[in-house]
Parts: sequence; C-alpha cells; structure tokens
Amino acid sequence: MIAVIGCGGAGGNIADEASRVGFATGAINFSQQDLDSLEYVQLKLRIPGSEGVGHNRDEAKRLLSKHYQMCIDWIIEHFSNPSIEAIIFATSSGGGSGSAITPMLLDLMKQMMPDKVYSVIVATPDLSEVDISQANTLNTVEELSSLDVSIIPIDNNQIKIYHNINTKNEIYQLTNTTVINHLANLHGYTERASKNGTFDKRDFKTTLGTKGILVFSEFNIFSAINNTFVVSSESVADRIHDEWRKSVYVPVPNDFVTRAAVIFDGREDMLQHINHELIFSYFNQGAPIDLFEGFYSSQETNRVMTVLSGLPWITTRLTQIDNQIENNKDKIQHIFSRENQFQAKSSNLFNKLRGTNEVEGNKSSTKVSAMDILKKYRN
Repeated sequence: MIAVIGCGGAGGNIADEASRVGFATGAINFSQQDLDSLEYVQLKLRIPGSEGVGHNRDEAKRLLSKHYQMCIDWIIEHFSNPSIEAIIFATSSGGGSGSAITPMLLDLMKQMMPDKVYSVIVATPDLSEVDISQANTLNTVEELSSLDVSIIPIDNNQIKIYHNINTKNEIYQLTNTTVINHLANLHGYTERASKNGTFDKRDFKTTLGTKGILVFSEFNIFSAINNTFVVSSESVADRIHDEWRKSVYVPVPNDFVTRAAVIFDGREDMLQHINHELIFSYFNQGAPIDLFEGFYSSQETNRVMTVLSGLPWITTRLTQIDNQIENNKDKIQHIFSRENQFQAKSSNLFNKLRGTNEVEGNKSSTKVSAMDILKKYRN
C-alpha cells in the first residue's frame, strides 16, 4: 500500500526506518557511502557523476537532469505495482542532494504514474544550523509548494525546544521513528473493522493526497494523568491542541484545516469525550470541510489519533528562517565582498551562498513532458 523513497542521506535514513515497519522502500543518492550505510533498505540507486554534492542544490539538479531517465525507470520498475497506492518521498530540506532531486522526481513521477497518491516527508533544520542549510530549506519548500502534494514537515527546532534532546543522532532517531510510526498506525486502522465507524483506505488516500501541510498527533488519554487530571471532552481537546503545538512537526497554525481524521482506539465509554467542536475550536475557521472518523473498541489502550491535511503553508517557520538569514547579511556580505556581486536581499544571498544564480522556473500546468519539467529546475 505505502512505499517510501528516501532521497539523500537524511531521506535514506527515514526510508530505513520505514523498512522496519514493513513498507516498500527505496533510496536514491549520489553517495555510495550513504547508500551502503542503510541497514534495511534493499533497493538502492546511485546517481552517477559525483560522490556527493555537499550543500550545492544546483549541482544536484544538473546531475539529475543528465540521469533523470535512469531514475524514472528505476522507480517505475520497483514501485509501479498496483498494490502500491501511495508513494511518499523523504528528504531533508537543508542538504544538497535530497532537497534538490526530491521536487524534481516528484514532479516527474506525478506525470509518469498519475494513478498514485504522492506525499513528501521533509525534515527542516533547527535555527542553529548554518545559513546555507536555512537557505536551501526556503528554496526546497518553495519548489514543493508548487506541486499538488501533501508535505509532512518534521521540525528539528521543535525537538530542541520541547523534547530536551540536543544530539543530532537522538533528534533524527526520534523524528524518523515518530513519523513512520504515525504513518504505519494510521494505515493499520484501514485494515481493522469496527461497528462504530472505520477509517478506510479511501479515507487514507484522500487525507494523504490533499495538497498542503499534513501533520499527525497521537497519545493515550491516560498517559498524562496526575492527581488533578480529570478526563473530559475539554481535557482531551486541550491535550490534542497541546500535541499540535509541541509535536515533532511544524506547529499547527490557527488559520484553517481542509481535511482531518479523528480516530479513537479504546473503551467505548470514552467515546463521549471525543468532541469535534471542541477539538476544532483551535482553528479560526472551525471544523474542516471534510472529516473522517474511526472508532475502534479496545480494552488495552485509549489512544486518540488526529491527522490534519491541507493546512496552510508553514509561513511562520519560513519567516523565522528568512529573518535569520537577513540578520546575518552583514556577515555574508563581508565574506563575499571581494566579488562585488553581492545584493542585500536574502533571496540573492541564498544564490551567493551556492555560488550561482537561480532563475525562477516556469510553473505552467500545461507543460507535462519530462524535459519541460526539468527546465523548471535549471539555472
């Protein structure tokens, strides 16, 4: 049902975690060393031309443009089976390889296999990482936002703020495990029967296929019990809202949500505490236009899972990055001042950091050939 294709080093690690839960997986990279480091992914494709591109997205785009047909053929060969209905790409936004090739491959594969549902997991850097990683993030998300796909944004900055974890290895382990477990648990509900309402495969595909930001939350109602905790509709809704703000994903904005799923897995007498009006009071525009529900009876747990899709773009998070780069413009200008090609706008700073000037691609939806798609990503 689900395939995860990891692009670049970080994306490959996410695919490795997906292999552990039984998803179909693959990894694409310029670096053979990165591919060799993956323990569980069996299907691996090395794009020739370089053993890595550092943080240079332009170089990655150039190399993929030379070898795109090889990548298309490989994906079709291994992931065109009708049993695979959803293909989720995974990458970091701050690197060079995965962040550059993922939007291009997504764009191409949506044309080559339009019957599939597509999504992308994007791991964004915390604000302490270097400027080039932040600049790459802005360009990556901009390119992805032009595609008709859902984006699942992991936010490493959230981990540093709320989870008291500082080492990169621990951060990556937590984020990779969390997002894959959420996908696996959500898909698992499509296989279960319930007399009270099921979340089926069509619901899954519709939720995953909605353009915009997509995030999950999941918790046990009784996991936060203390001496003053009382289970109620209000306390459950408050806990959901808290999860939306402090999860491993980008904080959920208050504007609106297009589609949502609310799934409860537990004792039937707890259903009375799942109040949609209270849950979606978080949003300025209230309830989504489409809501999927699943209520499953279990005596072992009282778990609530929510999925929000079609959320507005992560403007607040991206503005933080943009402002940070703008604040560092004097440093960057000083470093590159000898070249006399510097401009003060942050959008031009990004290009200076990569040593090249990018031209915004033509986003016309009427052009669908592979060559036309690739032209959008050329300088």
